Amino acid sequence: MNIFCKKHILLLVLLFCASLVIATGCGKKGPPTLRAFAQPEPIREIRAVHRDGKVNISWSYNNANQHIVISGIRLYRAEGSNGYVEIAKLPAGARSYADANIAYDKQYRYKLRVFTARNIESGDSAALAVRPVSPPEVPSGINYRIVGNNIEIEWDRTDEGTFFNIYRSAAKGSYQSAPVNEKPLSRPYFRDTLNLRAPVYYVIVAVKQTDIANESGLSAELVIDPKTFTPKPPVDLRYVRSGNRGYLTWKDSEEPYVKGYRVYRRKEPFTRFELIGEVNVPVYLDEERVGSRTTYRVTAVGPLKESRPSAEVGAGQVAE
Repeated sequence: MNIFCKKHILLLVLLFCASLVIATGCGKKGPPTLRAFAQPEPIREIRAVHRDGKVNISWSYNNANQHIVISGIRLYRAEGSNGYVEIAKLPAGARSYADANIAYDKQYRYKLRVFTARNIESGDSAALAVRPVSPPEVPSGINYRIVGNNIEIEWDRTDEGTFFNIYRSAAKGSYQSAPVNEKPLSRPYFRDTLNLRAPVYYVIVAVKQTDIANESGLSAELVIDPKTFTPKPPVDLRYVRSGNRGYLTWKDSEEPYVKGYRVYRRKEPFTRFELIGEVNVPVYLDEERVGSRTTYRVTAVGPLKESRPSAEVGAGQVAE
C-alpha cells in the first residue's frame, strides 16, 4: 500500500532544503577588516578668542582617509596645573565651541581628539593655552566723513594698549567672523573705499591682547547709505552776458556722489524761484532775455537728496 502521495514527497523535499540553508548560516557577516580599527588623523589647527564672556574655540579638520568614518570630536580642558577633563562631545562636522564656564585671570588649556564609530580616538591636537582677562570697553562716539572716493571712520579713544577690529557687511546685523582690517588697529581710525551703489554697515570691537584676544562687545552699528548723502551747496556762482545769451558757471563739486546740478531763476524780487534746467557739468546757458532784476541760484543733486541753494547771482543788465 503506498502511504505517501506526490504532494507529501514534495513537502518533505522543501523542508529538507530549508534546513540546509539554516545549517549553512546564509547571510552571516565576515570578520571586521583592519580598516575598521584604523586611527583617524588628529586635528592640526586650533585657535581661540575671548568674546562675550566665553572662550570661543575653533579649528579646521580634513579627514584625509576617506575609509575612516568620523563619528565625533571630544574637547578636553585643563584648569591651571590640573589634568585634562572632557567637557564636550561634539558631532563630526563641528568646527567651533564656546566655553562659558570660565573665570578672568585663570589659565586654561584645551585640546581636541577625533573619534570613530568604534570609539578609536586620534592623537591629541596641538594644545592651546589661554588666560582670559576683563575685556575693554565697547567703542563709542563713532562718526564718519567722506574724503574724495573714501570714507574715514573715527571713534573715541579708550585705554592705552587697546586695539580695534572693524567688521563690514552688506546686510544689517550680519557680520563675518574675520574683520575687514588686515591687522588690529592701534588707533581709533579706519579708511575704506566709498560704496555708492548700496548701503554698507560697520561695527567696531575693542581688543585687549594677552595670550588670547580679549574682545569687547559690538559697537553701535554704523550705516553708510548713499541715499542719505546731502551734497554741499555749489560755490562761486557767476553770470556772464554775451549778446542775447547768459552763461552761468560755478565750481564743480568734489563730492563723488554728486550726480548733477539744478538751475533756478527768479525774474522779480519776492517771487518764487523756478527750475529752468538740469545739467551734469558746472555750466548753464540761459537763452531767454532777462531783466536786471533777474537772479539765479544752483543746487547740487545727490543720489536722493538735493543740496541747499548756492549764493544768488544777478543778471545785472536791462533787457533790450
